[in-house]
Amino acid sequence: MKICALTMVYRDHWALSQWYMHYGRLLGFENLYVIAHGRDDEISEICPNAKVVTIPRDNLDRFDGARSEILNEFQISLTQTYDWIIRTDADELVCLDPNHYSSFQALFSKRWGPAVFALGLEVAEQIGDTPVDMNIPVLSKRTAAMFLAITRRLERSTASHVLCVTV
Repeated sequence: MKICALTMVYRDHWALSQWYMHYGRLLGFENLYVIAHGRDDEISEICPNAKVVTIPRDNLDRFDGARSEILNEFQISLTQTYDWIIRTDADELVCLDPNHYSSFQALFSKRWGPAVFALGLEVAEQIGDTPVDMNIPVLSKRTAAMFLAITRRLERSTASHVLCVTV
C-alpha cells in the first residue's frame, strides 16, 4: 500500500517543519509533497527529501477557490502512483490512537469507503508548559487540546481545514 502526504504552504516555516517531520517519520520523507505558494528557498532546506513544487503568487483574486482547484488536481494526479493521499494544511497533523491503529497502513487497510475524515483538535498551551523547541515534535511537549465546533454550509471542497484522503 502506497501512501503520501500533500500540503500547500506560504512562509509558515515552523508549521511546515513539524508537518515534514511528522509525516516523514510515518510515511517516509520521499512520500511527501509540498506545494510552495510563491518562491521560497527555505522550504527546500526544511524539507530536503520532499518533492517541492512552486506555483506563482502573483494573483490572489478568489484565492480560496483557486487553491482548492490546484490541490484537487494535484491530488488526483497523485492517485496514479499512490493508494492514499493525506492532504492537510501545514499546521494540521493527523495523529493515530496507538490503541486502535499502529500506522496509516493499518488504518487504511480497514477501508470503509473512498475517503477517511479526521476530527480536528487545536493543540493548546497550558500554564507551566515549557516553550516549544522547534527541533522536536510539538506533540511531545503538548498534551492539551481543544475541540472547536464551527459549522457553516460548505460549497464543493473549499473548506481549508478538511482532511481529504482519496483512493
